Amino acid sequence: MNIGVATTVYFSGELIGFTTGLLLTILLLVLTLRAAKLPGTPLANIIFAVCALAWTAGGLVRTALLASGVPRDSRLALLALAVQFSGAAAFPIPILTVWRPFAVLSWQKTWGRILQICCRVAAGIILTLLWWGTLLGAAPSLLIAIEQYTAYNAAMFLLLGAVVCLRRDLTPSSIYVPSLVIVTAVLVASLKISVGGNDPVHLGAAAALTAAARHLIPILILSAFFLFARFRFADVFIRYGVRILDASAYQSDCLSGAGNIGHAECA
Repeated sequence: MNIGVATTVYFSGELIGFTTGLLLTILLLVLTLRAAKLPGTPLANIIFAVCALAWTAGGLVRTALLASGVPRDSRLALLALAVQFSGAAAFPIPILTVWRPFAVLSWQKTWGRILQICCRVAAGIILTLLWWGTLLGAAPSLLIAIEQYTAYNAAMFLLLGAVVCLRRDLTPSSIYVPSLVIVTAVLVASLKISVGGNDPVHLGAAAALTAAARHLIPILILSAFFLFARFRFADVFIRYGVRILDASAYQSDCLSGAGNIGHAECA
């Protein structure tokens, strides 16, 4: 395998994935702000969009820095990483908030409140350690450990929250299906971090998980929109979201066919 080609393809794919996610996130944030006065959980919706913005923007900046040759342990790269995983640390809170109204049984309400409290405490601890380590120049190994714990924390709380709050017979399909997609996306992302990290060359399971996680970013954001969408904005999101995904798919096809005859028009 040509290491230089593999590295270029990896970074190009990451840039396309994070750019697509960022554009969808900006659209999601605009629509959630416009829907702030409508019934439901508007604050949780906006917080989720801000978390997604931090994840995609931080990931895009970090990937661009690494692709340009900036060391992984440089101050700029670590700051971008801190922004990215700040979004991941707070991400389960708004999702659990959206799920809580569907916890109608007594035991569901009790455990739903407990999970919400524990999730907020865990997010506070992660954010404190993350920014303390970044700003004070902690060892890279500590930051890597915090990064991995953040992914596991999100996966754990979302999995437990889905089990506690969402019962198939009591939850509308419009909530249940997008919620399952979100939980699946976070589980795959956490597995990707534990198996492959951010190394430019992956083999076997690490490569498969990396590719899946890259494509799950826009899927997760789309699912989140349908989780707390308002019908008056659905046509707007679908119209512009499809255009963004079409552009992303076209660039991905160009990337996968880079160097083949017939792909010159992608340049």
